[in-house]
Parts: sequence; structure tokens; C-alpha cells
Amino acid sequence: MKSGKIEYRMGTGATSMLIIFVLLSLATLSILSLTTARLDLRLSERNATMTAAYYGAVNAAQDALMALDGQLADRQANGGDLQAIADSLPNGQVQDDTHLAMRLDAGFGRYLDVVVEILPPGEGARYRVVKHAMGSPDDWTPDNGDVHLYTGENAPSATDVPAVEDIPNLG
Repeated sequence: MKSGKIEYRMGTGATSMLIIFVLLSLATLSILSLTTARLDLRLSERNATMTAAYYGAVNAAQDALMALDGQLADRQANGGDLQAIADSLPNGQVQDDTHLAMRLDAGFGRYLDVVVEILPPGEGARYRVVKHAMGSPDDWTPDNGDVHLYTGENAPSATDVPAVEDIPNLG
């Protein structure tokens, strides 16, 4: 006599397909993980190189400022030419009677700009740093032209939007 139970059996083909699917999924995820790890390593190495180049430029700027301080002390004691001091700085230039600028290579097409203001004698400090900033020849410049935004054919105007107190409470 048959009982009222119906047996369902899964064949070996379905189990094999499930195992193949799981193995393919694991292989795909492992390849993606390996690719991500390699890209992360490459990015980290580039970041470390760029950071080292930046701090190298900052160190060179500090060395130049130390030398500048000594030259300004000599200039205050003996007199001297501001252009000669600027020529001794890395890419140094005189901006006006009281400002010297220098530009240092920070690697990867970037540069470090340092501008100092020469202070009058008797104020304690001989100079004051007024600019210490990174730059790039590819710095973003805004587009000064008109900006034409698409608003759509049936875009609502500000008067079509209901005020907050006019929105019904749905709670």
C-alpha cells in the first residue's frame, strides 16, 4: 500500500551543476580580489612616492628659508641687493621691494610656491611667509562663459513647488 507521501529526488546532475556554479563564483571573486589588491598596491606606492616628493620639496623650502634668514641678516648688517638674494633661492624671484618668491619642484608635475615678505629691521623676525602652497600647471580654472542648464520641457518653476506647510501629513 502506498502512503500519501510523494518523494522528490534530486539527481546527481543538479548537484554537479550547483558545485560548478559555486566553484565558478569563487574563482571569479578570487580574481576580482586579486585585481583589487594589485591596484590598491599600485595606488599606495604612487601615493607614497608623491608624498615623499612633497615632503622633499617642503624640506628644500625650509633649507632655503634658513639660508634666506642668514642672507637677510647679512643684508641688514652690511647692505646688499635683494635680487642677489633671490638669485640664490631655488627659482627665486623678486616680486616687489618687500616680497621674494621661490618655486620648488614637488614631483609629478606639481610645485611648491613659497612667498616671503621681507620685514623692516628691528621687528625681530627678518621675514614672514605669506604663501606656502602646492600648485600644478593643470590647476582648474573656472569657465567664465554662460552656463546653459537643461530644465526640461515641463520643469516646475519655483512658484509651482508647494510650501512645506501645504504638504499634507501622511503619518
